[in-house]
Amino acid sequence: MPKLSPEVAVTIVFNLVPIIGVAYYDWAPFEMFWLFWMETLIIAFFNTIRILFSQGYEAGQPTDSSLQLNYIAAIKYLVLRIVIFLFYAIFIIVFIGILGSSDSNGIRALGAIAFQNKLFNLALLIIFCSQSYYITRYFFMNRAYYYSRPSEYAGIFDGRQI
Repeated sequence: MPKLSPEVAVTIVFNLVPIIGVAYYDWAPFEMFWLFWMETLIIAFFNTIRILFSQGYEAGQPTDSSLQLNYIAAIKYLVLRIVIFLFYAIFIIVFIGILGSSDSNGIRALGAIAFQNKLFNLALLIIFCSQSYYITRYFFMNRAYYYSRPSEYAGIFDGRQI
């Protein structure tokens, strides 16, 4: 039997949280939508760090030991992602969280937004820890930042948002 990598294990655990939430904790569709939307925001935060440190050297090209940080590209990316996040968040909260739910689910949806749902918070913690692991292991420890370009992470829309 093949060995389960930590990345695959974390992905499985993270994706089990909404299933457990629906099956055992009576999660409404809003909690799932909001969880995946919050995951998109967390990933945007980590992509901002990647953009900030990306150097853009060609493979095989000697690297300079000094880093040039891409402040403007990183800030522009983060601000744009936050604006997109807030724009779509309004629709998710209003139409799925409040109007698409019964009264009790609408109130519970507001609880998820205010981080009062412990299972929801656990899922966010898993996302944050896994993204911390990925950026540490695959970006900084492998020195991938020397060869990545800020434009690799700076798309306005990606598959997660569509």
